[in-house]
Amino acid sequence: MAGSFAHNFNNLLQAITGYHDLALGSLPPGAEARGLIVQAGNSCQRAADICMKLLSYLGKGNQDRKSCNLTGLVQNTSSRFKESCPENVTVIQNSDQESILITANAERMEQLLMNLLQNAAEAIGDARGNIIIATRIDHCVQEEFKPVFWDENLADGQSVVLEVIDTASSLDDTTQEKMFDQFYTTHFEGRGLGLPVVLGIVRAHNGAISVEAEKGKPTTFKIILPLPANTL
Repeated sequence: MAGSFAHNFNNLLQAITGYHDLALGSLPPGAEARGLIVQAGNSCQRAADICMKLLSYLGKGNQDRKSCNLTGLVQNTSSRFKESCPENVTVIQNSDQESILITANAERMEQLLMNLLQNAAEAIGDARGNIIIATRIDHCVQEEFKPVFWDENLADGQSVVLEVIDTASSLDDTTQEKMFDQFYTTHFEGRGLGLPVVLGIVRAHNGAISVEAEKGKPTTFKIILPLPANTL
């Protein structure tokens, strides 16, 4: 029901945005109402963004998949993130292969990684710290991921691993328990949709996710994705 609501609400927003554009285009430059209409359009865009995040959380929305290079995707996304990354945070990419192919929706995977990077930067806060993005092919088993999420169609064995590691202090028990809940956030300015969206994208790609957080040690978000059939 939530998915149907989000789809229908997003369709209404599309109609509102269309009329907004027509209204804005009909006003002469310098008209007093232009500023108000622009603000209304910005609010519609933010509402549409929330709808898309909810659909991603539910594993819905645009899920068209094709073969893509995870290593290159990480390079592009981390480069974009560095443009707005706080100066006290250093982003390090670590991959054992120049090309690791996955079958995925590249846009959704970029959103997943960007959300994890933003979450890591917020966890580091004003302190100086590092965010490490690691990609590799490794042997994975279900027991390691059951505490968070493991798709029943993902068998034990060789899989693609994506890790985002931050040097912030470890998460408290309450945060670890609720971090994937919709709208839960420890940040005043947040909407609490970053990590739930990550979980939704992992679900949609038949993957797995776990969180390793221990006092005095880095926090690691580990994403497991199935290897494409032709690489097994």
